Amino acid sequence: MCIRHSLFRLCCMFPRTSLFSGRHTPVRVLEQNRSCDAPALATRPANRVTSTNSANTCGATTMTDVHIDPSDILRSVPALRGTYFGDSPEPLREEDLDRLVRDTGLTCIRLGMEARNLADERDPCWKEDGFAYVSAVLDWCDARRVRCILDMHNPLGRLYGGDPRLWREEYFKERFVKLWRELVRRFRGHPAVAAYEFINEPEPPDDDSAVWNALHRRATAAVRELDSDTPLVVDCIGYANPRHMPTLEPNGDSYTVYSFHTYAPGPYHCQKRRELSDQSTYYYPGFIPAKAPDKPNDFNQAHAGSAAGTFWNRARLLEEFQPVFEFRDRYRVPIFCGEFGCVSDVPRGTDLVYLADQIGIFHEQGFSWAMYNTMFRTADPYWTEHFDCGLYIVHSPQDRVYRFHRKIALLEFFCRTEGDVLRYTQPSDDFVGLYAVRDRGHTTHILLTNKDRAETKMPTLTIAGLPDRWRASLKTLGHDDDGFVPRGPRELIRGSMELTLPPLTLAIVEIPAPGLASWR
Repeated sequence: MCIRHSLFRLCCMFPRTSLFSGRHTPVRVLEQNRSCDAPALATRPANRVTSTNSANTCGATTMTDVHIDPSDILRSVPALRGTYFGDSPEPLREEDLDRLVRDTGLTCIRLGMEARNLADERDPCWKEDGFAYVSAVLDWCDARRVRCILDMHNPLGRLYGGDPRLWREEYFKERFVKLWRELVRRFRGHPAVAAYEFINEPEPPDDDSAVWNALHRRATAAVRELDSDTPLVVDCIGYANPRHMPTLEPNGDSYTVYSFHTYAPGPYHCQKRRELSDQSTYYYPGFIPAKAPDKPNDFNQAHAGSAAGTFWNRARLLEEFQPVFEFRDRYRVPIFCGEFGCVSDVPRGTDLVYLADQIGIFHEQGFSWAMYNTMFRTADPYWTEHFDCGLYIVHSPQDRVYRFHRKIALLEFFCRTEGDVLRYTQPSDDFVGLYAVRDRGHTTHILLTNKDRAETKMPTLTIAGLPDRWRASLKTLGHDDDGFVPRGPRELIRGSMELTLPPLTLAIVEIPAPGLASWR
């Protein structure tokens, strides 16, 4: 089996391996649910608390225990970890991909293709310039050993956001299938191709799942006449909202991956965008109020969730993804999260703990992923101060690159750390986040996050299987930092060490393996 097949099918999506067959142990997750009427700064868990002011929790210190056994492996890190590549006002270039790969170490991109760049609606001829660009991006990827998911971001007859023609007219359905056959004819066998994604975020009118289930099966049959085993990616309807996963029907193909996107909670994820009437500030973890009665059409408020409002934290994210877990387990199929992220204008520091919770869940569940977005190339000066969901802004009049350093640093940690995800229980203090992985050299990397905006956390980290005294290293990314800052060597005494995490701080503890059989 060639590399591109084994990468996508076996490592990250395990459709026929023992892990996927149910013989692995489910992730043990201990979460504390919040009341839906909790305030933005929720009541703290009942851990050991030492407060500097008994009348006020601001400045308080909370202690909690964290236990890791580096020999207790859950599963391999998903093979495909990357970002979207597209949706730029000006075409992205090879130097943009080179910068992205160099800075983050990602293993894949999801290339957004606009059908109008490949064909006109009524002209049967193909636009060779559009196909040439796709070919060039694939070659750029291959030169850097990066895999590429070909994503039809907007097909003909589906002008994103309400154009019904693709879903209602046979002509556009046939054009859709023919375009995919042409793409497959040209790019099958290219070493960079990881998968074909039929449509980004299908949204048939009235949530008509039947029309999408029929169309993706039709496209599957057409593609398989030319290419028998390159993976296919099929999104659920409702803009790939996980709540619509139950309406998606598998196509019966052994090499199909099923995909969802997540931007929940909406008011947090997209706050402060200039087109929104709601310019409120939202936090994660934090309470998202109900949809405002006086703003029934406000995009931001429309994604607020329940009628009463909801407290969003890691436990609530798991509830949001539950339909995806159930779909996977019911049909025994692989899952891909094709988009997630948040804008740069969320309160500083909350973005990193939000993304760390999301990606940590994906790795625990074995989902490959592509974060949205990568970068804009634009002449609009607005974007020199706002990254939206991206990592970079290239302002063309200045020929200057603006970097979102903190987000790049977190993405680099998840992209570069190959190895095995460890089994662990989330701390009882749900404002402390945990992710742990053991790399191929048997070094254990532990990511701890203090998601609290007011309290300092003092986790005691205990590692199984260590000698009485053992070395470790520590680096942190605090509220005012642009990247992880080395904090020097540390020592574990009888397997334990204490850490101090100020509010909205991330810490990475790295522990090299001793020469013990239990660690191998």
